[in-house]
Amino acid sequence: MLFLCIISMISANAQQGLWQSLPLDFNDIYLSNTSGPEVMYYDSVADASYIAGTFQKIGGTLCNVVELDENGFTLLPPSPLPYTYDVARYHGKLYFSGPGLATWDGLTWALLDSVNDVGKLMIHNDSLWALVSLHSDSGNITTVATWKNDSWINMYHADTIIGEWTPYDLTFYKNELYIAGNINNIQHLEINEIARFDGTRWRDVGNFQDGSLDDVRKLLVWQDTLYVAGAFEEANGSPGNGIAKWDGHNWHRLNDGVWQNGGPAITDIKVFNNELYACGWFYWVDGIQQGLGFHGFAKWDGNRWCTLGTTANNVPFTMGLFKDSLFLMGGFDSLNNQPMRYMAKWIGGDYTDSCSRPDTTTGITYQPVLATKSLSVFPNPATGWLNIQYDAPMAAATEPLAQISILDLTGRLIQAKSVKIFKRDNHFRLNTTGLSPGMYFLEISNGKTRRTVKFVKR
Repeated sequence: MLFLCIISMISANAQQGLWQSLPLDFNDIYLSNTSGPEVMYYDSVADASYIAGTFQKIGGTLCNVVELDENGFTLLPPSPLPYTYDVARYHGKLYFSGPGLATWDGLTWALLDSVNDVGKLMIHNDSLWALVSLHSDSGNITTVATWKNDSWINMYHADTIIGEWTPYDLTFYKNELYIAGNINNIQHLEINEIARFDGTRWRDVGNFQDGSLDDVRKLLVWQDTLYVAGAFEEANGSPGNGIAKWDGHNWHRLNDGVWQNGGPAITDIKVFNNELYACGWFYWVDGIQQGLGFHGFAKWDGNRWCTLGTTANNVPFTMGLFKDSLFLMGGFDSLNNQPMRYMAKWIGGDYTDSCSRPDTTTGITYQPVLATKSLSVFPNPATGWLNIQYDAPMAAATEPLAQISILDLTGRLIQAKSVKIFKRDNHFRLNTTGLSPGMYFLEISNGKTRRTVKFVKR
């Protein structure tokens, strides 16, 4: 029996300020360590957004999918999937992924696959693509697949490069398929965290490196550029902190990015009002540590980072859109000390709390903003060995290892290595004979302190 419960979009507890609470009481969370609402998909055909995740009830009503349109929220009949990972429209129906695959045609649900675990969904060239863990009597494999004739077709043998972890995201960029996550297959050591299929074989993406167990969580194509976000840091050899952009040939920073020492960073990115919003676990924004209660919510306007006057009592994990509205979802119970459980609507308009120094090169090249008086190199210009002298605060840091990185003027990582640092010795040497003549940036970081200086190689 079809039942629909419509709730007015105007909350009785709407807060004045930046955020508005919603009349949705998410209950009975299916999976531990999740917040309930995990995905919000805007469907331009129905002119509605669909909220799903790991919740099983809204208040006392059985419901795991909510529809939002211009009339308000509608509680749909329960999906046959116990939880939802992603949503996409394909051939006149909405497809929901999770522990299986299901469709909603606007009136009824249909369960198409109850055997395989299905992750990220994507529509490309009139086909439904997905990251899928295929289960069979002969064993399980994780791969990229397309749905055709009620079954999954393994595409490009992605299982040959995917290790034991299921990737988080996939997209097409410049007619090549990209997948991202904890990709660390011992048979393809040259591929790390992110891979692309060039039409013939799987390849690395610009020699992306990350020297830790962190990963790439999100891929987003915006303004003919691929944005890559996740838990990576420059100190581990990555091309940016938490986020970087790829033009098909080179990596570029977004200033100093965002990060959190020793833990995950960006978990979601969305384009809203022609600006890039990011949320997650980070509490550093463009090299500036944020205040007490800050839990990862900021935007990149194409030129600089801005914070948005938002504090939370837990992590904002993901975002969603409905027409000209932005929604934030996560494990929080309050935003800006106002009760808002798991989900809230942004009503702050163009408000920004503070913005960093503009990047005068519009993000294509990066000029470090960190002080250089505490780091010196000589001889400069260098022809062979480069002597590096750093200050006492760096030497006295609690971490015994430092990361030395050399970058070109576009911010592209040329080489990186780890060195030991000691309180009694703040000097060491670096061989530059393998560098082409030109100007470079040298960075030294121990995860808590970062120093940058320019030098010339002849």
